[in-house]
Amino acid sequence: MRRRLLAYGVPDEAIFMTGFPLPKENLGSETGLEVLKSDLFERLLRLDPAGKFFSYHMRSVLGWLGRDSVPSNRERHFTVMFAIGGAGAQAEMVKKILASLGDRIRKDEVRLTLSCGIHKNIFERVLGYVSEMDLRGELNRGLEIVYDQDVYAYLDRFNAHLRRTDVLWTKPSELTFYCGLGLPILMADPIGAHEELNKLWLREIHAGVSPPGPVEACGEWLFDLRENGRLAEAAWDGFLKARKLGTYKIEHLIRTGEFREGESPLEQ
Repeated sequence: MRRRLLAYGVPDEAIFMTGFPLPKENLGSETGLEVLKSDLFERLLRLDPAGKFFSYHMRSVLGWLGRDSVPSNRERHFTVMFAIGGAGAQAEMVKKILASLGDRIRKDEVRLTLSCGIHKNIFERVLGYVSEMDLRGELNRGLEIVYDQDVYAYLDRFNAHLRRTDVLWTKPSELTFYCGLGLPILMADPIGAHEELNKLWLREIHAGVSPPGPVEACGEWLFDLRENGRLAEAAWDGFLKARKLGTYKIEHLIRTGEFREGESPLEQ
């Protein structure tokens, strides 16, 4: 991005690499990142039931996240959020996902959150799929829908659900940058050149995972990605490599006119 702005003639002194403006309620304080550290540690435990990720990265995780040890007990389930694009371009995928994950949702092996945005027609369409797959009884248990016609209320709900999310399944839109919270991005097909570039960036930093099979088989390959530690690896790489303190740095820049670019993942 810096190179692109320079090519457009923007002077270097006018460019500030602040990082992504992620929600404070998902971060904690600027210097401590207490919420992010706590959520990420619990997420890594859920994403690594076989201990393959921690066998390689335990010392690094304990050091960066300020923990003393890794508990042996792990929660049986993990949570996937599927975020439908703002225009509902991928709503048709919901039916296939529900069909493949339905039995595992009923057994509490996986929990699914469907993010519908602010469009009532998308919400109603998704609710229809839930009824068609006979999963109404799982609502507010193993299955949740995030929707509100008020955009600010929706964003509050979305950010709260992200704290309990272990895998974010989305096309590589602006949600790509939530990898900075230590969320592995399961990449749906991109729409547009900017999403193609976001997909390339996610691959470069190893925070994005391409589905290894068709949507109809996600009930199998999602669990394979979890068992082999790939999702945990993506979560950890996103945390280490994506700048996450943009909200604080932008506020500080506006307030004081000063900017400092950090080197550590906890300063970026």
